[in-house]
Amino acid sequence: MQNQVLKTSIAEKILLIIGIVLICVSCDHEKITSHIFETDPYTNRLNWNFASKPYNIDLPKGNINYFMSQDFNKIDVYDDSLLASNEENDKVGLLRSKLSPSPLAIPGFINNSWSGLMQYLDESINLSEVDYIECQILENADVFPDVPVTMHIDIGCINEDFYRPGESTNADMEDGLVIQDSILDGEEDVGLDRIENGQPGDDPDDDYSNDKIMVNGFEEYPEINGTEGNNRLDTEDLNYNGMLDLNNSYIHYSFGLDSDEYLHTINTKGLRTYRIPVDIYEIVMDSNFNPDLQNLEYLRIWFEYPEETYVILISIKFVDLENESNSREIIKPLISDLE
Repeated sequence: MQNQVLKTSIAEKILLIIGIVLICVSCDHEKITSHIFETDPYTNRLNWNFASKPYNIDLPKGNINYFMSQDFNKIDVYDDSLLASNEENDKVGLLRSKLSPSPLAIPGFINNSWSGLMQYLDESINLSEVDYIECQILENADVFPDVPVTMHIDIGCINEDFYRPGESTNADMEDGLVIQDSILDGEEDVGLDRIENGQPGDDPDDDYSNDKIMVNGFEEYPEINGTEGNNRLDTEDLNYNGMLDLNNSYIHYSFGLDSDEYLHTINTKGLRTYRIPVDIYEIVMDSNFNPDLQNLEYLRIWFEYPEETYVILISIKFVDLENESNSREIIKPLISDLE
């Protein structure tokens, strides 16, 4: 009988330990998943690249540092009346860009620079199915400089030559340094300059790092867009057709982020919603090749600005009022998984 009691006691202790372990694992899992954001192929920073120069502009090129910011909660973005109390502090991942002027800019003079980002859309946009483009921008003038910024949107066939433009008619790429096999082989992750760090001719600004710094209480990642050491197979050939596409044949929109033109709403947190009718576009092309309005494959977002500032993109959506299934949300806020 005593042995039976002892066995029961040991079994109970084992069950108790297992229970404690499971609780701890559950707590750790909750702690981990509380900072995991849903993935989205278009919003994800990894799907974006530096923008090629827009056709027929003479502005000096500035710098853009773009990254997914996790500084904001829902309550920092959306009106309180739209949020349940248990979701006010949910983290929101936002595509944030730090815009710096060209070093050629002259202090004290208003001379704009440009910079931007672009991507190839795996699923093209059919403009005949779209009524307007909805853009949401978060203002935060209390922290970020209140600088006049013009936002431009280009959609269509866009020059891919974004790295050292004009240097070569072949796409700059890391693949092929060892063997061209669409696989990141050892010693290929050296950046689009194809020169290892520290070697003669190396691009000193291409080193990758996801180290965070804090600026005015907000996180930044100054080297997160570097191509050397980022564990990715970088290339200018965004559509992977084996060549550097140099044609420009796209439609163009622009609007001021400090303007009321196309401004639809602004909430109490500074969330500005713009609605741009799709039929007010300009056509930009460097040949007789007209844009195919039913098959717009590249998207470029670029900014025109006089001094350093930030742009926080909440969302960009191509909206079909009659058929929501045709609407395309290219950029959207990423909500942390708190469940």
